[in-house]
Amino acid sequence: MKSNFFLMVYMYLMVCPTHLESKTITGSLYGGSSRSSFMISGFGMVESAISLTRRLETDNFDGVILFGTAGAYQGGGANLLDICLAIRESFGDLGLAKGNEILPFDLAELNKKITFSLQNDLLHKVERSMKRLDIPYERGNFVTVNSSSGSKERGASLAKRFDAICENMEGAALARVCQIYHTPLVEIRCVSNMVGVRDRAAWKLEEAAAKISSIVDNLALEALLETD
Repeated sequence: MKSNFFLMVYMYLMVCPTHLESKTITGSLYGGSSRSSFMISGFGMVESAISLTRRLETDNFDGVILFGTAGAYQGGGANLLDICLAIRESFGDLGLAKGNEILPFDLAELNKKITFSLQNDLLHKVERSMKRLDIPYERGNFVTVNSSSGSKERGASLAKRFDAICENMEGAALARVCQIYHTPLVEIRCVSNMVGVRDRAAWKLEEAAAKISSIVDNLALEALLETD
């Protein structure tokens, strides 16, 4: 029940994998807001999972917001420099690599879950704030991979299997950590490249990193100052 005398104030941990994705942050995540904290987790599943686990062992947060860049699947609805919000995360390349296709292991037999829902109250809160800030975005399923897809065929296979719009290298690992600690996770990314034949000249990595960090900086001031 809401009270007229007391407001719930929430504390969130903002996480990005690399310094590149944080270099245009202006200050609200570096101690400027008492309602948010910031951490660079490290690149890839292992480093990011270890970093988040250590942090959640020592500090309590009402939610984690993971931000960074992503590669978008052809025909998935997201294009270069689009902002994407995850509603589901999956480990994409856990299995047997056969050409451009990943054949999944029998996960029921291994008692292992590879897909995690990210639909939670924090996601809805962030979406409300993005609409107030007039920030357009795509909403869909993300795939986490150990090896970035370097062909249209592999990208198409993962996109079809998971009905996904983009891929990254940390999300599902952090979703698993947050599940263990009963902490909601929101994942927001900016498209730096289209998945296909690897052509760094066509990428917009620095532009995507600058755009996502600027948006998250604004969300730290807007979304996270919202109280209930």
